[in-house]
Amino acid sequence: MKDNRIYRLGIFFLGCLVFSFVMAYGSTDRSQDTPSEGNADQEIEKVHEGGTLTVACPEHVRTLDPQKADLKSERWVIEQIYDGLFEYDPNDRIVPVLAAGFPEKIGEYEYLVELKSGLKFSDGTELDANDVVFTLRRLLNPATQCPTRDLFSNLTAIEATSKRTVKVTTGPDCPDFLELLTRMEAYPLSSETVTKYGNRYGWVASIGVGPFRLKEWDREKEMILERIYAYPMTQPFLHRIVFRFPRPGVDPLRELRLARNELVSNPSPLNASRLSSISAYRVESSPGQRICQIYINPDQYPFDRPGIRRALSLGIDRQGIVDRVFYRFATSADTCVPPWHRYHDPNGKIQSYDPNQALKILAGEGFSNEFPVSFSLMYTDEEPFRSIADLIKEQLSLIGIQIHKVPLAKKDLFDYVYGRGGRDRSLFQAALEDWEDWRGGGGIDQFAWRLYHSSSPECKLGGKTYLWEQDLEAAVRACDPDIRDALFRKAVMQIDQSMVSIYLCYPHRIWAARKWVNGDFCNSLGHLFLEKVWVR
Repeated sequence: MKDNRIYRLGIFFLGCLVFSFVMAYGSTDRSQDTPSEGNADQEIEKVHEGGTLTVACPEHVRTLDPQKADLKSERWVIEQIYDGLFEYDPNDRIVPVLAAGFPEKIGEYEYLVELKSGLKFSDGTELDANDVVFTLRRLLNPATQCPTRDLFSNLTAIEATSKRTVKVTTGPDCPDFLELLTRMEAYPLSSETVTKYGNRYGWVASIGVGPFRLKEWDREKEMILERIYAYPMTQPFLHRIVFRFPRPGVDPLRELRLARNELVSNPSPLNASRLSSISAYRVESSPGQRICQIYINPDQYPFDRPGIRRALSLGIDRQGIVDRVFYRFATSADTCVPPWHRYHDPNGKIQSYDPNQALKILAGEGFSNEFPVSFSLMYTDEEPFRSIADLIKEQLSLIGIQIHKVPLAKKDLFDYVYGRGGRDRSLFQAALEDWEDWRGGGGIDQFAWRLYHSSSPECKLGGKTYLWEQDLEAAVRACDPDIRDALFRKAVMQIDQSMVSIYLCYPHRIWAARKWVNGDFCNSLGHLFLEKVWVR
């Protein structure tokens, strides 16, 4: 009996000890810890200072040189190490970051950019105007082999006029100068460090004026960044960030469920839909820059007839594609620019769903169930294009249009569309892709400029000169922003009316995170803002 009382007394004291521990240290579930509503900003900074965030990378990082990087993972890391003179904020607005203000226009093609005072690289050396001049001149040097050098080719002169002031002269056909300076390639570099390491820069060293510095880099496993406490802007909450590289047989979403990863990009829309219904996860999406569309070859039957192109567009239910393929993680496209952009005409809706009107047009063109329209649809043989092609085939069968599906590797599809690699371009009638590099990875304001200067089928199909080419050329040469915008809108309307492309939808950028990851961490351009993220 005595032993039994001692046993029960021991259990009581053990229970008290466990209760005291829980009360002292709180719940182990970070998702339950919330700041008070009194002074939210102070509470967040007080309670959530520090911590480590683990991010799953879609590929290995090969370089941290902003002028040579071209992978998503590389961009994500570089954006934490470097700041730009100007950047897009989470609301897609351009704001000065290292610059003291917006550029001052002192001549028809001349601008002054002034730096903030007291800026330092992560190694403690000072950033001055000579570093900015060095950065832009290095970018323009063919020896650097910057993949987007052509975008900056109209920067004709760069010089330092004082320790903190840079003068930039552009050519008359330079696209938006301010937007160029937001690009990763223009992030200021340390001239001293780049000169020291030469071609090894970005591999053995990467020095920026950003909120984090490189601490460790295991080429096969992960990269670790640590917070810079002397960072002159708003201090980040996180102490460190771990970018984890992909490994064979390791599923990033499984790692997310096991909390080995805390932030994963671009889960499939189906997985994102499932995760969004589970309280342990946070799923965020934002309108992206990609556009799913069908490029049409107007030189080939049956699309040499504008009425058939029009009927094809009217016969596709874009919202059905958004709902059934993307689980609503996309925005339907009724023109070639997204509805959130200033070039978009809300009253246009050139490409809408109207199967009855499509049937009337087909009948007027002499087609019927006995004599149907048929064509081959090339598409990239992966998701979501397989599902989109299946759904389009189903939708168009309702108006008597027959599709022969032709799945291809992405490279082969591009070769047919552009007539490269010995491919017979006459076999190309229509091609489905998202053409994610159609704006060159830049901001949406460069869309028409890229469209005009690329080999885009929308401008170059069959070697024809379309009406909108003249307006696009005039637009990129216009210095007056109002004139430029008006010409761009006119060109956009002409492109839409031509039906050279059938625009389907804008897939969203999707991020899945553990519930305890808080803050705005991405915008529609795919930029990561991890200095604004905290974990709890």
